[in-house]
Amino acid sequence: MIKKRIVAFFIDFLIAIILSSILIIILALYFDVTNFNITIKYYVYVNKFLLFKDLVLKNKSIGKKIMHLEIRYKNDKIPSIIVILIRDWILTCTWIIDWLLIILRKATIGDIICNTKVVEQFN
Repeated sequence: MIKKRIVAFFIDFLIAIILSSILIIILALYFDVTNFNITIKYYVYVNKFLLFKDLVLKNKSIGKKIMHLEIRYKNDKIPSIIVILIRDWILTCTWIIDWLLIILRKATIGDIICNTKVVEQFN
């Protein structure tokens, strides 16, 4: 399960990087931007894509869909959009710490605060 979760995050991160790169290329072609501006915009775009990743397919990201995972409350109900956004916002702020927590506690800071968990996809 931990391996699936890590692979799902890498898939989502790769998608965020690709989409952000496309946006940055378009901006660079049509606007006069400095390297510093591009770096800041790139960071912002990657974080925005990561923030909304779990809303793409109701309660799962594309990476979670591929790995057959989904977000649930600890009582197995589907979390609301607001809870998923809060969870993902916390993740974008604490993702380095969250890697260690996933391995040690099988939950991110967002999961702990929002009372959610990532589980095998329900049928």
